[in-house]
Amino acid sequence: MNIIKRIESLLFRPELDSDIVRQTKAHVGHKRRACHYRGFKSVVDSFVLAAAPGVVETILNDMSCVKKDRKMKLLNLGGGTGQLTSIFEHAGFDVTNTDIEIVNQDEKNIKVDFNNVDLLPLEEHSFDIAVCEEVIEHVENPWALLRLARKYIKDDGLLYVTTPNIHSIRSKKCFAKTNRFKWFEEENLSYHINPLPFWEIEMIAEKGGYKLIWLKGSGDYFFSRDNGDQRRILENNDVLIFKFLTV
Repeated sequence: MNIIKRIESLLFRPELDSDIVRQTKAHVGHKRRACHYRGFKSVVDSFVLAAAPGVVETILNDMSCVKKDRKMKLLNLGGGTGQLTSIFEHAGFDVTNTDIEIVNQDEKNIKVDFNNVDLLPLEEHSFDIAVCEEVIEHVENPWALLRLARKYIKDDGLLYVTTPNIHSIRSKKCFAKTNRFKWFEEENLSYHINPLPFWEIEMIAEKGGYKLIWLKGSGDYFFSRDNGDQRRILENNDVLIFKFLTV
């Protein structure tokens, strides 16, 4: 094993996962994947998803701290066609999934175009948690998306929002060369249409009935558990993870 591979293997080991992540990985797909942090590429063990490594792990860790005795209801906003739902269900949540790609609809899987919807066929203020994982950059109107979500989350409920981090050193280097942020290059513009700065997401949420609890970065799950320095979070991570409380 060369020195670079040896360093990578020591940076993060799957056995250091939290209980909820380790138990969930035992039931769903995971593998070693590339992760960028502080401008360096490393290999980590992560869920097999379109999401960047560390995003879902961070959310699962936090949700395990708020779980109650009853089964909590989770609204998966733009959650794809099943992989993310499986992760949340194995972690013990009652999941309703909404996505434009859903074909076989039922009460737990609802086809939704978030660019063209005012209401969902769901009971308002009935969900304990909503997750909007790397979706907000895909929609034409992020303000409308968070207002819509607020209709279905209980008071004192939680919303997790994740999006590509245009503040990172890696993204700024990309912009300096191409005039485009990382993940918003020309080949990505068919689906990534809204590069949102962290302060705009905070503002949208604040005006939409949410209060920011914390901001974290995807790579911090593997390489740093100290998430207190906002400047470092913004510089080092490919994806930002926001936790909001409904107010």
